[in-house]
Parts: sequence; structure tokens; C-alpha cells
Amino acid sequence: LSGDTFRVECKRRGEHAFGSRDVQRAVGLRLEGETPGVFDFGAPAYLVHVEIFQDWAWIGCCAAGEAVHKSITRMRIHAPGERPLNRAEKKLREALAAFGLAVGPGTRALDLGAAPGGWTKALAEAGAEVLAVDPAELTPEVAALPAVTHFRGHAEELLSQPDRGPFDLLTSDMNRDPAESASAMLPLLPLLKPDGSVVMTVKFMTLRRRQHVEEALSVLGPRFQEHRERRLPHNARETTICLTRRIV
Repeated sequence: LSGDTFRVECKRRGEHAFGSRDVQRAVGLRLEGETPGVFDFGAPAYLVHVEIFQDWAWIGCCAAGEAVHKSITRMRIHAPGERPLNRAEKKLREALAAFGLAVGPGTRALDLGAAPGGWTKALAEAGAEVLAVDPAELTPEVAALPAVTHFRGHAEELLSQPDRGPFDLLTSDMNRDPAESASAMLPLLPLLKPDGSVVMTVKFMTLRRRQHVEEALSVLGPRFQEHRERRLPHNARETTICLTRRIV
């Protein structure tokens, strides 16, 4: 970075006390202090990439024109008023289609780790009645949907309220260790109808991707007769699993 401009980009997976912007700021300031390079948000000559998988980090640098970006294979053109709340909304729509899960009027869904509300919004707009569980707030747009009820608490608090069920679908996009996410769902399975389904994203906290999937399945798999796995266009960094036919 001999006097050239640069920009820092950070992609992160795992649970941290800092955010991606904190990393970008810290690395940018360090590089400005130790090299002749100048941080530039606009059109930098170089890109500095930081990839973090929980406790591991990789850093690389290339000319901005040489950076390779993977293109999503689905169109992202939306009619006015139909733009998704966030990428999570697209992930769930793809998962429902990939696993052939019918969601519509009469469907009752329990969405764990719901905030800010991408999955909840997708379920409600498909016609489902949704109980969104998260101590954090939903976006006003989602909270105002008539089919959405927000439970401002943690999943385990529902155990004392069995009358909340039964549900046709249990979903989770929690940004937690896969085994922890699965364990949080396990005690709630009695709220799921025997013919209900579970859809969960497995977050890759390390490079041991297959191990993370197996950890989640070791917790939930024995409680179901079938499970399927898919890598979908809008969650290429995760695996989505679907479990059906609960063993009562």
C-alpha cells in the first residue's frame, strides 16, 4: 500500500463482542498508521479482505479491479413495496420451496430468534399465523403485521406456556453455535404437531462445516424420522436442514 488508497471489508461468522465495522475501522486505522496507504470508502485502489470464523481470522489484499465477487443466480429486481426486509427473508422463502413445505392460511409457525423479523415476515406473508420469539424488537413493519404475535423473551420461557401450541412449523435462524441452537429447540418439540416440520440454519462457526451439521443433527435427528439438507443461493455460507415426521 505504497501511498495508494484502500478499503477494508470484513465478513464474520460466529459470536463476538465486536461487529464487522469495528474490525474494518481497527484494521483501517492500523494500516494507515503503519503504511503510506490512505483509507478510502469510495473507489480505492486496493481491497483488504478480513474473513473471521469465530476465533480464526484470515486477511488478504488485492487490487480492487482483481477482486472476484460471486454473483447470486437469482434475480433481485423487486416491484415497488416488495423489497425483502433483509437477506434472511429470501433464505426462508428458498428453504420452503426447496423442501416442499406448504405454508398458508391455517399454518401456525413458531419462529425462534426472530428479530429483526425476516423469517417472521416471510411466514406471515405466506399466510401463516406466527409467534415470533426474541427478546429484541421486531422492525415496526413486521410487528404491525396482523398475523404476527411477538413474544418478548427467550425460547425456554415458552416451556411454562404449553397452551401457545400446537404449531405446524418450528423455525430458527439464530446466530449461535449449531449444537446450542438445536438444544434450544429441543424442549419446544412437544409444541410441534406430530406431522409438523423444523427448519433450521446451521451456522458455520469454524471451517469444520460437516461437523457443525452433524452436531445439530445429533441433537434433533433422533426425534424425527426424516431429515434433509440443502445449501441455498442466499445462504451459501450456511446449511439449511429440515426435519419432518416427529417421533412422538
